[in-house]
Amino acid sequence: MKQTMKVAITGGSGHLGSEIIKQLIEKGYPTRALVYHDKRALEGLNVELVKGDLQDKDSLKTLLNGCDVLIHSAAMISINGPKGGAVNNTNVEGTRNLYDTALEVGVKRVIHISSIHAFRQTPTHEVLDETRDTVGDSAFAYDVSKRKGQELAFSYIDKGMEVIVLNPTSIIGPPDYKPSPQGKAILLIHRGGVPAIFNGGFDFVDSRDIATAIINAIDKGRSGEQYLLSGEWISMADMVHFVNKASGKKRKVITLPFWVAFAIEPFVRLFSCITKTEPLFTRESLEILKIGNRKICSEKAKRELDFNTRPIEQSFIDSFSWFKSNNYL
Repeated sequence: MKQTMKVAITGGSGHLGSEIIKQLIEKGYPTRALVYHDKRALEGLNVELVKGDLQDKDSLKTLLNGCDVLIHSAAMISINGPKGGAVNNTNVEGTRNLYDTALEVGVKRVIHISSIHAFRQTPTHEVLDETRDTVGDSAFAYDVSKRKGQELAFSYIDKGMEVIVLNPTSIIGPPDYKPSPQGKAILLIHRGGVPAIFNGGFDFVDSRDIATAIINAIDKGRSGEQYLLSGEWISMADMVHFVNKASGKKRKVITLPFWVAFAIEPFVRLFSCITKTEPLFTRESLEILKIGNRKICSEKAKRELDFNTRPIEQSFIDSFSWFKSNNYL
């Protein structure tokens, strides 16, 4: 069955997308990928490349023609607001363009990659599973866009497509060419660019384990169902410890209460604007760390998609080793 099913994937050169492609090829799926610019992560892989983006319907037709399955991995990640509407344009309207085109050319099955951010994180000490309420329209732009994106995906079931939605938590793991926000955090900690941390944390999961679950969903996922893909909640102090352990260095950072972080956030934002650099943190990223749920349940994905996770400490060590081997340090 796998040999006759051709898979199209968006976001193919991204952190998660490139790992999905690698595993698709290993498992015998003919694969075609939509790429926008940076193709380093796909060098040497037996994958058909289509240059384009979610706003370019001609490239979407080229991507999807003759494919049986679509994995939608492309998205704009933002911890700094709507970015002039670009977050919604990519994660919602771009998704609409993609699925309209998929319907037009006859793609039968869609694996939609959403995010844990589509769900309300609070209460943080109560189990968060697929029955948890999604965020409201007053939530951060990225969170709302991921909720709307998955709602849009499910609406295509009534039009005859099979749709499965997967919601991973924060993704970490090699390879990480861009690098990802989590990869940037590892590099920043290692270089001593994090003078202080806060008492919060978040759930992290390895990109390699997510990719395996996504590919398993091609055969095992049930249309109309949603699957949370979580790993392990760790604190910011844990992150620093893992990076120190991987590097062999003992960089010490102080821990500050959140009220201090929120108090100085406007000045961090102002400095970022003046220097035209990314802010060290934003109000959005602080909220994420403050209210990240500690009990995200992936039992459904474990039962139905054979989802398994490695220790998250190993993911940090592997990421650091990859950055070292590829001259990022």
